[in-house]
Amino acid sequence: MIITILEGVARRLKEDFPGMRVYDSEVRQGLEPPCFLVAVLEPSRARLVGQWWRQEQMFDVQYFPKTEDTNELYATGGRLFDTLETIALPDGALRGTGMRFETVDGVLHFFVKYTVFLRRREPKEHMEILHVKEHVKE
Repeated sequence: MIITILEGVARRLKEDFPGMRVYDSEVRQGLEPPCFLVAVLEPSRARLVGQWWRQEQMFDVQYFPKTEDTNELYATGGRLFDTLETIALPDGALRGTGMRFETVDGVLHFFVKYTVFLRRREPKEHMEILHVKEHVKE
């Protein structure tokens, strides 16, 4: 589920920022600014009632600007509130919560959390082979 949400975030960024590179995994060499890097932070899962679980994923969407203009960072951060409010998934949509951003060393860090409710189905015991013998009394 984490990978599905990560792909949804990357797809949403590509839609709202066309032409901008979006990296959704670790970059070994260098980044080509302007670009986004989406990182997964602190996934957690808690059992609710019965077979139900609540899973939360926090994401850090990092924006690397081409210049060192802080106004560009603030404008992009403000835009990301609307962009990442909802993301589309194959089986529906998710709403982001706990959104906030900060700038550190000329990089924008936008944090957003997505919560899903999962149902784990327990494997059912199937009946083994049943042999039946019938006969009629005369």
